Parts: sequence; structure tokens; C-alpha cells
Amino acid sequence: MEPAYMSEQQLAAYWGISARTLQRWRIEDRGPDYVKFGRCVRYPLRAAAAFELIHLVKRRSIHPSEASSSECPAPPIEVELTPEQEAVLVRMRGFLNRTRAVTMRS
Repeated sequence: MEPAYMSEQQLAAYWGISARTLQRWRIEDRGPDYVKFGRCVRYPLRAAAAFELIHLVKRRSIHPSEASSSECPAPPIEVELTPEQEAVLVRMRGFLNRTRAVTMRS
């Protein structure tokens, strides 16, 4: 069975940030969506993937005439996954499976 959630520590390790950063983001209401099971915080893989793709920076040249009219669109509430997002989910699941295998050996 593939995991549908990442723990705070798993997501922090996956993104290369500290768990404290995720905690601060939750307090500031700016991180990825999460679920609380009692005191346990879990991040749905789809929410983490959506957050990652929303914050993806694409480099492109902007003409000066376009720069003034460009606005940041609001992130979608319901996200339909593109093939790129599905690839991110596969990458996250692979990371989770590797960390679980290491944890089980210990």
C-alpha cells in the first residue's frame, strides 16, 4: 500500500528544510495543507505536490509592456493533477518508500 501522507519530518527532509519551518508555516497559515490526527500532523501527498508546483518558479523573458499587467493568480482550491504533478507524486512516494525501508532496518 502506497502512503498517502508524509509526516512533518519526512516532508522537511524531502524539501531540505527544517521541521521548524513547516511548524512556522502552519502558524502563519502559509504552508501546504495538512491534516491533524490528534496531535500528529500529516501532509497529504497531493497537497504537498500542489504546494510545490504552485511555488515553482519558471524563468521566462517578460516584455516591459507585459510586466505591469501581470498579476499572481490565486492558487486553485481543487487541483487536478497534470502529468508533471503525477511525476512529483511518484518522486515523493519513492522518497517515502526509501525512508521507510531505512527505518525498518534500524
